[in-house]
Amino acid sequence: MTSPKIVLITGTSSGLGRATAQKLAQKGYTVFATMRQIESRNATAAADLRTWATSEGLNLHVVELDVTDNASVQTAVHQVIDTAGRIDVLINNAGSGIFGLVESFTDEQFRRLFETNVFGPLQVTQTVLPHMRRQQEGLLIYLSSTAATLPYPFMSAYGASKAALEVMALAINSEVYSLGIDTVVIQAGSHSTEFGAKVETSAREEIWESYGPLGQAGKAMISTLTQYFASDMLSTSESLAEKVAEYIAMPSGQRPLKVGVGLGSEGFDVLNDALISLQTNAINAAGFGSFLTRP
Repeated sequence: MTSPKIVLITGTSSGLGRATAQKLAQKGYTVFATMRQIESRNATAAADLRTWATSEGLNLHVVELDVTDNASVQTAVHQVIDTAGRIDVLINNAGSGIFGLVESFTDEQFRRLFETNVFGPLQVTQTVLPHMRRQQEGLLIYLSSTAATLPYPFMSAYGASKAALEVMALAINSEVYSLGIDTVVIQAGSHSTEFGAKVETSAREEIWESYGPLGQAGKAMISTLTQYFASDMLSTSESLAEKVAEYIAMPSGQRPLKVGVGLGSEGFDVLNDALISLQTNAINAAGFGSFLTRP
């Protein structure tokens, strides 16, 4: 009998991460649901998730992990390995958002966003990969956004961070695919979550004012984010979680490399097919075609 897959997922205090952790536990996977500050800021979220798992009789463990802290990443991954012996699936979900005029961001805001959305997933991936390479199998999943492909006004920083994440993930795939490790980049559309309430606004207020009506329009848009992301007209967190479960259940080597999911991602499959074809041709032309095959 095949043992349940071991799943490590980041950013599970709420939203897409929490819904995905719960869905995978319900599907019978052993889930290590991680979040930062489980003894302070996220103590209630951690306790609620533990209580839910216990009441449902599911194999879900809540683990401390801050993707921007390398020591925290190392400790969490080692804890999972010590407990479960392996990691079959890594879901890089943790992320944050900052909206505003490009000119009005401070350097600190931009750097902090990239620490969470790019360098964080990189640290977690680098820490997990040695274990997957030893196993000669594994699955890396990255939660991106349609904003990485379709630049929106006032979302430059967020979209740029997700675009960087996607490029990194696609390059990683070409480096590890021949070792038995799959990669899936999920370009999430609009889903009903708490994301809007957590989005930070660019800090330089005087810049906003100098843009006149355009700046006012941006501020008005940002002020409605909480209401927008709470709308029942959007895709649900559970629907994305179900898609993640579907990709995990697919045979290795048959999973999509890059896929749009949810409201606003319509037509992305056409773009992704074209991109993957171009990338494959370029890799073959460079003489690295064997990297995209398996023994």
